[in-house]
Amino acid sequence: MDKHSIELYKRALSEGKEAVYNIRVMVVGHYGVGKTTLTKRLLDEDVDINKRESTNGIDVHVKRCKVSLETGQWETVAKDQKVGTVCNRLLNLLKKTLTTEKEVVVIENESTVGAVNEEFEVVDEDTSIESNSQDITEKNEGAEVVCTEPEPKMKVTLTPLEVENVTNENFQPLQDTKEENILYHLKALIEEVQHSGSTDNLNMADVSIWDFAGQFVFYATHQVFLSRRAVYLLVTDVSKSMEDMVKDDECFQDSIGVKHWKISEFANFWLNSIHEFCGSSDESGPPVLLVGTRADKIKQLFPEKTKQMAIINNYFYELRSLFHKESISHLIEEDFPVDNTIKNGSIDLLKKKIVESAKAQSYWGEIIPAKWITLENSIAILKNEGSKVLHIDMLRRLNNTLPVPIETDEVLKLFLRFHHESGNILYYSDDNLGDTIVLDPQWLIDAFKSIITARMFCCKSRKIFRKFGKMF
Repeated sequence: MDKHSIELYKRALSEGKEAVYNIRVMVVGHYGVGKTTLTKRLLDEDVDINKRESTNGIDVHVKRCKVSLETGQWETVAKDQKVGTVCNRLLNLLKKTLTTEKEVVVIENESTVGAVNEEFEVVDEDTSIESNSQDITEKNEGAEVVCTEPEPKMKVTLTPLEVENVTNENFQPLQDTKEENILYHLKALIEEVQHSGSTDNLNMADVSIWDFAGQFVFYATHQVFLSRRAVYLLVTDVSKSMEDMVKDDECFQDSIGVKHWKISEFANFWLNSIHEFCGSSDESGPPVLLVGTRADKIKQLFPEKTKQMAIINNYFYELRSLFHKESISHLIEEDFPVDNTIKNGSIDLLKKKIVESAKAQSYWGEIIPAKWITLENSIAILKNEGSKVLHIDMLRRLNNTLPVPIETDEVLKLFLRFHHESGNILYYSDDNLGDTIVLDPQWLIDAFKSIITARMFCCKSRKIFRKFGKMF
């Protein structure tokens, strides 16, 4: 990899752009309606219908699914799989740059100045990175790679970015020269792609699912995690009446002493919250899909299919008629009754509509600068190493070690806001919070629920119950 190869890499990052496809699904609704079971069905996980678990706070499943942009088919990512790095996306950008250069050479009928080594020759888009990089000296157990260029002979350490503990005051950026630093990233990219294997997942959208607890006590913090860039599933129970009371903790007291809410009031609360915190003046989003669980109970009571559909359709009609006209613009026309007890086509129809709704949003296929991808990759590495929080100064120094860094603080914060809205990280630009980036959203949620949680979870903790049992 000579200087020309390095310049190609820099150009790919400086001039390249990428369309991004993210789907963030927010599962909301009152307590005991079956949101967690629905989430497991979406994730294609096994469900024990006799063992129902309540969610404590929010369960976050970041990038747990991928959806084919061509077929719409969902693929579930293993729960214990580490956050995916973006090396295949970087490789794709590099290949495009190389292909463009070769086309220019053919048009001009000139020889390439400063030959590109064989490991970066691109025959076509399907060429494997393994066959393209056989001449690279294999790294030994010492994790070092020696460049094939005889002069000068540079050594590049291939351990992941040397920021294993980014919150440590002893953080030191890489001290290599700029050219060595770029070569380091370029070689690390090839190593990563060689070990990760296929690049077939380039035409896939990432899906993250946020399962919100339904107990009223959590509503004091839920609003912090709502996002405009999301598809909402507002979940209710089709076997219940709109006038039924929700058997929640008796934690709510209004001005006249009411301790419980009706199903209709909770549904209105959620849709109004989405409208107030996430709505826009042009009523363009975010989309809300009405999902009715426990459809199996309707089937048990009424064997005739025509009768079943009549009852379910009437249920959704009554539900829609209760919503305020300001917030009803968020609702998708179709309704989705589901039977969580079995795997059937209703979940597939719901998945399909989630993707269709996401595709209709203005942020679908949004173009971002290629240089953002390298910083996203560095953050993914830190998350895989277990880092939870990153200070803004550490992010700046990490950014400066990259081959083509983000130039200004303004754009760096734009990068952070973009990934916050996508649900990958949490970043609030408020004066008192703007110095901290939460790399793992679940970490902050777990911190919240150690302070504010439902009575049912406090009772299960011996330590808490021993001190505060009489309060329950």
